[in-house]
Order: sequence, then structure tokens, then C-alpha cells
Amino acid sequence: MLALEPSVGTGSIAIPLLKIGCVVDCVELQEKNAREAAQKITAAGCRAVIEVADFLSIPPEQCYDRVIMNPPFARQADIHHVNHALKFLKPGGLLVSVMSSGVTFRSNRLTTEFRSMIDERGGEIIPLPEGSFKESGTGVNTVIVKIPA
Repeated sequence: MLALEPSVGTGSIAIPLLKIGCVVDCVELQEKNAREAAQKITAAGCRAVIEVADFLSIPPEQCYDRVIMNPPFARQADIHHVNHALKFLKPGGLLVSVMSSGVTFRSNRLTTEFRSMIDERGGEIIPLPEGSFKESGTGVNTVIVKIPA
């Protein structure tokens, strides 16, 4: 299975995907994080391509079976990243993303259109327990969003 991790950070999502046999292409905006992810991926006995770039500037290619991601949340960047990432899925593909729980209650146009798109595609928003990422240093309430291609 070919997967895309468009905000690889330090590899917390990519490494488990690689360990189960996925081929994973990674994108990371911050060069320091990309280096750390590469080191952790190598230490785990895996290999992956990591492109240092702004994911939103990468032209989409519909070639991925899965997009698995934890995008930035600030100023609703998570919605923009997920909308862009959907363009990389091939037919029959699936996107799974950690997102701010704001996608469940905000009433601005961006968020309401995003929820409508999820419904139209037969996707789902799954709430996570409060403090799910406390160990990672964030107290932001989060959800898992699943969206088919």
C-alpha cells in the first residue's frame, strides 16, 4: 500500500505504517523535524522518502491508497491541509487525520462546507477523549476524521 504522510513531524505516524509494510512518502515543513524523522525511521530499520517542503505548495497526484496525517491546527490549517491531501488519493483511497475538535462545532463557512463534504463522501468524525495528546505536549481536544476518496 502506498501512503502519504504530509506532516511527518518526527515520524510518529510514518514509522508504524512502515513497520506494517506500507511504502510511505513523507513531507515536512521544518528541516529539523525532517532530519529527526529520518533518523528515527532509519533506527527503526525502515526507509522512507522525506521531502522538506510546504505541503500546501505541492501539486497533487492521485496515486496514494492512504493519506494518514496530523496536520497543524492553527487558524484552521488542519482543514486546509486535509482538503489539499484529499487530492492525492486515488479512487478507492482513504484519508485518516487527527484534527482539532473545532471541526465539529465551528459555524464559519470553511468548517460547515468541510463537514458537508465529509457527509457527502460518507466519511466520519470520531471524537477522541479529552487530553489524548497530553503526552505530546498539547491539550487541544481532537477528533479522528476518516474521508474516502
